[in-house]
Amino acid sequence: MDNKKLYEKEILNAQIETNEDEKLVNDRYKKLNGIMEPMYDFILAYSNYYSIRRDYGSGEKFTMIEIHILTEIYDNSGITVTELAEKWCRTSSAISQTVRKLMKWGLINRIGNENNGKIYHLTITEKGKELASIHKKYDNLDIVKTKKKLLKKFTIEELIAFDKICKEYTNILRYKKEKK
Repeated sequence: MDNKKLYEKEILNAQIETNEDEKLVNDRYKKLNGIMEPMYDFILAYSNYYSIRRDYGSGEKFTMIEIHILTEIYDNSGITVTELAEKWCRTSSAISQTVRKLMKWGLINRIGNENNGKIYHLTITEKGKELASIHKKYDNLDIVKTKKKLLKKFTIEELIAFDKICKEYTNILRYKKEKK
């Protein structure tokens, strides 16, 4: 069955009951999982890519989260850990760990809030500015190279549709997380 027919039969026109027999459940799962397999593979591959330390051009290696948090601080001087946590959908504790590393490496500073001793504003050092700038150049080149590779197989409209789908899928996942 081609994917269009599979979508129509198993998703669009499907009526799923909670008391279905095991054979029906297994048959449907095999078909639906087949649709989702490329997405699962992409998520696993990107998750691995996200965690690998790489040299962005400075000679030092950083994870994507470390370099992007640094760049976020560069672009938004004075941002707080709480604001970073909200933007990155992470706990304040997880962001604080990254912030402590960046401080230890001499890339950012933490400045206390005059009105509230519990709040700290993050600023970037000269070394951090250099690295954030190098990172932006690296990402610009990487994004263009990757998109050009994709454009050999897909149209601009298909890539735009993919971007929209990713954004909406992210919204669905965040909504599910919030409802728990």
